[in-house]
Formats: sequence, structure tokens, C-alpha cells
Amino acid sequence: MGKAADNEQIKQKATWLNNVSVSLFVGGFAIPYISLFQKKIETGISDFAAAGTAVLVWAAAAVFRWRAIAAVKKIQD
Repeated sequence: MGKAADNEQIKQKATWLNNVSVSLFVGGFAIPYISLFQKKIETGISDFAAAGTAVLVWAAAAVFRWRAIAAVKKIQD
């Protein structure tokens, strides 16, 4: 493949990784904290368990984000 095609594949991979990162952040971090602060959803899960889960999901989102950044750095001029 040519350089342009390689760059497009790299950009698509980085976009996918970034989208996974954002969805993990929103789904696993922001939503539990919003529900904890508003106390509208009674899940039976302790605040500590919800906070711990949110931190673990945030870490997974950060890993996907860092992989997306590493993929973008492979783009050639």
C-alpha cells in the first residue's frame, strides 16, 4: 500500500481507540458519579464499590487514549 493508505489506516485505528476511550469514560465513570451524587438510582452498591469501579474504568479509558495517541504518532509525512 502507499503512504496515504497506510496513514488512513492509522487514523482509523486511532479514531476507533479514541471512541472506545470516550465510551468507557462516559459509561463507566461519569454516569456512576452522577447517579451517586443525585441519589436517584438505588443500585444497592456501596459508594466505595461504585467509586472503585469508576477509577478502574477511568484507567482503562486512559490506556485506550494513550494507545490512540501512540497510533497517531506513527503517521508519516
